[in-house]
Amino acid sequence: MHNSLDTYEANYKSHWHGLSNQFREGMMDGIVGFEMAVTRLEGKYKLSQNRSQVDRETVSNTLLQSLDPAAGAVGAEMKHHLEAN
Repeated sequence: MHNSLDTYEANYKSHWHGLSNQFREGMMDGIVGFEMAVTRLEGKYKLSQNRSQVDRETVSNTLLQSLDPAAGAVGAEMKHHLEAN
C-alpha cells in the first residue's frame, strides 16, 4: 500500500497513517481485484461538437500550437472537420 499512496494519493498519505490499524486493515480487506474481457469497444467522434463555432476554432488553434504531437494531431483533425462543414 505504501507505494500506491506515494504514487496515487500523496496528499492522503498523512491522513491514512493517522487512521487506526483496525480501520486500515478493514479498508484493505475491502479491495477486490478483477479482470474483465472486452467484447466490444465503441468510440465517439466528438471534438467539442456541442460547442459554438468560435469555441471549436479556439480549441483547434490551441491544440495546433501545442508541443505535444498527439494534441497537435487532434487540433489538425478538428480544423479539417471545421473546414469541411
